[in-house]
Amino acid sequence: MTTLADALQLYLSGQPSLGEAGARVFQDTLDQSTPLPAVLVRDPEEIGGHHQTAADGLVEARIQVDAWAKTKTEAAGLQNSLRKLLDGYPRGTLGADGETVQVEAIHLENRYLHDHAGDDASDSNDFQAILDLTVWYRETVPDFD
Repeated sequence: MTTLADALQLYLSGQPSLGEAGARVFQDTLDQSTPLPAVLVRDPEEIGGHHQTAADGLVEARIQVDAWAKTKTEAAGLQNSLRKLLDGYPRGTLGADGETVQVEAIHLENRYLHDHAGDDASDSNDFQAILDLTVWYRETVPDFD
């Protein structure tokens, strides 16, 4: 079964508008040796929908997508490219190579920018531009008959 994070990673990988970061789209963790810019897709928090007798197959997920870069300007630019790809994503298939989920909608909830001091306490910072998204997508409902 393809997860939402898998589908997002596959969809974002290789997107021309992400430039170099399109070749560096990861899930959950970003190794310190990873060249920047890069994109990180976090595991979502998910709530399944229900009606009186069973699950209805619609999941509401909150997911964070991070743009990492060496400069604030580059991080903000990458964040804007991610927003254009995701906010308002039309109803349909998300993913690639048969690893997909059926999306009903994607909405941007929040965005912000952080700088992170280097491990050696130098003036060298990496910048993290964050998108918090709500994604509604379809899941297969178990049949208990």
